[in-house]
Amino acid sequence: MKFVMRLLFLLMLTGSILPAAENFHLAQAVNKLYVIVPPEAGHQVPVLEFIRRIDRVLRQYGKLDNSAESGELVLRLQKDQSPGSWRFAKSSADGSMELILPTDYRNWVKYPELGRTLITAMIRCRIGGIPYKQLPADGRWIADGLWAEFIHRERSRRQILRFTYLEGLRNLAEAGLDVTLSQQDLAAPVTIRPGAADWVLYCERARLMLEIIRDITPRHSNLLKDYLFLLEDGKLSAAECFEKSFSQAAADNLRRTGNLSPQKLSLQDSFRILTLRTLFSIYAPMAPDALSRRFDMIDQVSYRRQESGKNHLTANLTDLPALVEKYPPCGELPLIKIAELNELAALMPQQLRGDIFKLTATLSAIGKAPAETISNDIRRQIRQIRSKLRELKTVDAILAEYENSLLPPLYRERYKLDNPLPEPPLPPLIKQFFDRFDTKK
Repeated sequence: MKFVMRLLFLLMLTGSILPAAENFHLAQAVNKLYVIVPPEAGHQVPVLEFIRRIDRVLRQYGKLDNSAESGELVLRLQKDQSPGSWRFAKSSADGSMELILPTDYRNWVKYPELGRTLITAMIRCRIGGIPYKQLPADGRWIADGLWAEFIHRERSRRQILRFTYLEGLRNLAEAGLDVTLSQQDLAAPVTIRPGAADWVLYCERARLMLEIIRDITPRHSNLLKDYLFLLEDGKLSAAECFEKSFSQAAADNLRRTGNLSPQKLSLQDSFRILTLRTLFSIYAPMAPDALSRRFDMIDQVSYRRQESGKNHLTANLTDLPALVEKYPPCGELPLIKIAELNELAALMPQQLRGDIFKLTATLSAIGKAPAETISNDIRRQIRQIRSKLRELKTVDAILAEYENSLLPPLYRERYKLDNPLPEPPLPPLIKQFFDRFDTKK
């Protein structure tokens, strides 16, 4: 019996016994995801590794893994499929639906619509749906964000990224603009223009939202799946689905991470805090200029002398101990300022976090020590924080000047391949030099 089994195994290896022709090129990339690779697509291993990297983004970044109700998805690569196109067709073997894609899989990253379709089909199968059915319009940011994250990982050649550097949104935040994440902010642009500012910022918002959701999702839960089910149910508006899906999880996360504000935060305020905490970190802090502006805003205190008073007066943090002793409505101001300073500390480099925490400890002592003593401590600590911010500004200016000095001449006037913007005009002598070697003329 053992001899017969060995003989059958050897015959299968040598090709004497082959599976049916229909399934000969069918290879399993991951569980319940199969790829039909034709000979013209090359060896199947690079294709399967490419698909597995897409699957890794869905599992790690979107927490969309297979479950008992998940369906199977078959991807068929065909040579006659034009670049950037796709179609769904029934398999001639069992009548199941297949997603037909071009064989040049490395160029898929150039086509956002193809990526949206592929990610949508994978999500649909993961949640037990129909692969060719599109996501609701208010949920397309999920597929676009996952595809944009995959493209970022492919170009950076890193398989796993725990921190995402979103330059466009960081610039907005450092310029003093609010980076908000709401159902309206995550609406997909009508026209897909890769490289355009609106598309880049939309993809960055989607990636940021996915990263926040990954952090606030409770264990053994899937907020994205719940959000999609609520959208497709149609009983609630898109804004209500958004609120119902993410509001409680965001509030719980802020409570666990030490948000001490006595005020109940709305979903928009919760996401504002989580957005800044995700965009900036100890490894990539906010620029010193932006930190100084935010610290100046925290140093300003708005207060009322009476509970029923409508007129708001302004003061500085050094006046806060006296205000708390003198006016009862100012009793909650120290907790509000401590919460604001904790939010600011999350955006600061390591050199400044200790000073911020010392200042919050001093504010927490208001009412437990003489007001004048606490005011002097606050004044001294604020002076020390501002001094360090000035030093960081000087260091940033020196580094920026050094980087600019290392750039080659005419670096800003360089030509770029596939640049959607018009080329800058070149100086006449250099233009003549290029024209002499222009073979098209």
